[in-house]
Amino acid sequence: MNLYFFKKYFIIFLICLSSFALYVDLSPDIGNIICRSGYISIYGFLDLIVHPLFNSYMWNLNLLSTNFIFWFLLCLLIDLIL
Repeated sequence: MNLYFFKKYFIIFLICLSSFALYVDLSPDIGNIICRSGYISIYGFLDLIVHPLFNSYMWNLNLLSTNFIFWFLLCLLIDLIL
């Protein structure tokens, strides 16, 4: 694999991950996943990222906004279009 290819998609992954983290933490529906009760907990956020792999209910149309895998696939699709 080309190093440029790896860098490009790693940057896309980081942008997608950071935008998802901001959306989830500031969302009125979920909110406070990363910072709860004055403590920073990354485990809840990591669980939210991995959860769609084990729970098919997370692929419901109403829950796609909280599905990181969907966000990442959407970022890849936008990259392919542009």
